[in-house]
Amino acid sequence: MGDESSASEEKKPTVDDGEVIGPTSPLLLHPSNAPSQVFVGDLLTDLNYGEWSAEMSNALIAKNKFGFVLGTISRPVSGEHLNVWTRCNAMVVGWLRQAMTREIRSSLSTNFTAKQICDELRERFSTGSLPRRYKIRRQITTLRQDRSSVSAFYAKLKRLWDDWLSLELPAKCTCGRCTCNVEQRTRESHESMRLLDFLVGLDDNFSTVRTHLLSLELPPSLGEACHAVANDEQQMNITHDSRPRVEAATFQGQRELTNSENRT
Repeated sequence: MGDESSASEEKKPTVDDGEVIGPTSPLLLHPSNAPSQVFVGDLLTDLNYGEWSAEMSNALIAKNKFGFVLGTISRPVSGEHLNVWTRCNAMVVGWLRQAMTREIRSSLSTNFTAKQICDELRERFSTGSLPRRYKIRRQITTLRQDRSSVSAFYAKLKRLWDDWLSLELPAKCTCGRCTCNVEQRTRESHESMRLLDFLVGLDDNFSTVRTHLLSLELPPSLGEACHAVANDEQQMNITHDSRPRVEAATFQGQRELTNSENRT
């Protein structure tokens, strides 16, 4: 039993100082990993950085490689640790490049680390881009439901909100003691603004439920508002579907009555 355990341990990846690269180490590469893999539904374009960034980040977190784009997994100076780190970085670089269009991929400067690639993309598509901020903000404020379903309208808003969020600089603590709950206040501010964006863009046939939500003393969450509007939409659809059957039954009844009167 002891010999089997020793043999199993010897098969685990190690570096030159004998340190075992365990299953939770970000330096571990699974045999199924390949640089050509794609982990996003839509490739990065000039228009979807926010949504793409969120999806790509989620994939890298799941792969335990997010630290390579954050720069928190530092590059060793030399030795086998450097070789292992270089292989992992090359893998993440491959994933990033495969997740963007050929035009964007070819426009990147010569980057050697995943962090450099992400920093360049962030600088290009997010912070400091006032015209882009204006464009997305205008798209949000002018977007209307325009007879689409509530879920489709919300999905369009969600993509724009993600793009807008990617352009915002991180909120900073103002009290100097990190007791001002800056992150919570930022989330609440975003939630309030998104609720208004959603209600403003609804079609007029939702005016009743919109007025009700706006009149509440305690403002609803965005999720609660979406649920209420979706329920109202469902009731409208049920009423609309049943109306032709009622009208048909009424017409048939009138026709039978007319025929009966004619016979007498």
